[in-house]
Amino acid sequence: MSMDLPQKTRQSEEVDLGQLFNLIGKAFDRFFNFVGKVFVKIFDLFLLLLIHFFKRLKWYVLAIVLGLFIGYFIDKSAPYLYSASMQIQTNYGSSKQVYENINYLNQLAGIDKDSIELAKRLKIDVSKAASIRGFSISPNIDENDKMKLFSDFRAELDSLTKSTFTYNDYLDGLTSYSFRTHQIEVISVDKFIFPELNSSLLDELSTNTFLNELRDTEISNINKEQAVLERQKSLLDSLNNFYLTIRKNESEKGYKKSGDGTNFFLGEVQEKNLVVDETKISERILALDREIIDLSLDVVERKYIVNAISLFPAAGYNISNWTEKAKVRVPIVFALILLSFFLLLGLKKYLDKEEKRIFEVK
Repeated sequence: MSMDLPQKTRQSEEVDLGQLFNLIGKAFDRFFNFVGKVFVKIFDLFLLLLIHFFKRLKWYVLAIVLGLFIGYFIDKSAPYLYSASMQIQTNYGSSKQVYENINYLNQLAGIDKDSIELAKRLKIDVSKAASIRGFSISPNIDENDKMKLFSDFRAELDSLTKSTFTYNDYLDGLTSYSFRTHQIEVISVDKFIFPELNSSLLDELSTNTFLNELRDTEISNINKEQAVLERQKSLLDSLNNFYLTIRKNESEKGYKKSGDGTNFFLGEVQEKNLVVDETKISERILALDREIIDLSLDVVERKYIVNAISLFPAAGYNISNWTEKAKVRVPIVFALILLSFFLLLGLKKYLDKEEKRIFEVK
């Protein structure tokens, strides 16, 4: 009896496993049958659509040809859209104001259609302002620039923050206002309006009393620093000439004639007694020259609240997309309308048929 019990247990386990595998097999069969039926239905629907289109092919051809004809004349009468870009550099934290001004100009041109106010702000004719369709702005920066900004930012952090602050954390905190270089794009139906916007647009973006005062103070301070450096350079030039004169006098003292010829001593005996080495003065003069040059570059770069790195070109470029052409869209719309008509017609026939069947049953 004790030996029969394990054998019956094993047989019971084998039966349970067999039933489990049978259930799994049936589940897979049902799944694959379902998938097969779905594909069959999709294929049937595809065949029905093909049959529908081939039976009514002349109607669809007529609708497409008519759509092409109408779309061609719509495209011919519609103006082309042109675009051009200006690259700018913002100073004194003016990025946010620039974005706000561009958004306002876009509101006037693209939404309000207020060509009078737009012409007033851009100092152009109302007819030219009416040709403008929109403004947009975006940072003009690549990954290398972002890495450089992160490196400069990280250099200012303490050691504890550096160990926990990552590049991704830095990117998450950036906004469009975090950068100085931006690209402004203007869209217009007038191909040649863009050069007229160069100066007036920059003036409009730079209008801010506080930033103007900040700019004037900054330039004034740089000019004062330049004047101080120029005076230092002038004093060092005088000092350098003075020591050169001393060396010349010391050398003349060493001049003597002999029967064998003329001897000229450069005062090397007194060299150790000089208080200042004039070579050090010359090096300091060169360093002052470099500082003055750097300040001159700062004046050029910070002279305006918004600098134009590249201006609008003489003419814009066509940005019309073929997918937006009426001769593409109108035929598609006509074909869809025709398809909807035939579907409604088929639905009506089906409902009439079902109505007859219901009344016959009753």
